Amino acid sequence: MTEPRNAARLPYVPYPKGIVTTKVGQADCTITSDKHVSIMAGGSSARVPGFEYRGRQYYSHIHLFLQPDGQWRPNKEDRSDVYVDGCTEIGRKTIKDAVVEGWNTFIRENADLLVSAQLADLSNNIVRMDEDIAKAKVSLEEFEAKRKDLLRQEEEILKKEDKKDAGRQQPDEG
Repeated sequence: MTEPRNAARLPYVPYPKGIVTTKVGQADCTITSDKHVSIMAGGSSARVPGFEYRGRQYYSHIHLFLQPDGQWRPNKEDRSDVYVDGCTEIGRKTIKDAVVEGWNTFIRENADLLVSAQLADLSNNIVRMDEDIAKAKVSLEEFEAKRKDLLRQEEEILKKEDKKDAGRQQPDEG
């Protein structure tokens, strides 16, 4: 069994990647958790060409999420989860359906990648939390220094006022 890392965190862990084969072509996938995958074909950063629909290639970026029924699908059917550049709605749906089918097949055959993704996600969240804690410590030190300066200024003013009061003659009550 792999031991958890100690408090001295290592750099971010890369998320598992793979190539998914679909009816409309291959796609890069990056599994960012055990419940989310980003699938991309075409574009400048892709290792594979765009999906092919009616003889034309389309840059596509599709997010799939593990659903309660155990299948992977987009949470939304809008462009935020299913982006196919310049394609008709029918083409977009065809590409999306092919990607969903291809991904569900791929992940059934490579389920171990979900554990790797979950560990990478947890590790990266811990790294981000460590970074946030470090920033908070710096902020706390800055706030403490500012507070100390304000207390010093307050003390100076009170000392001046005390000297003024001491220098004034108090009337005799007598």
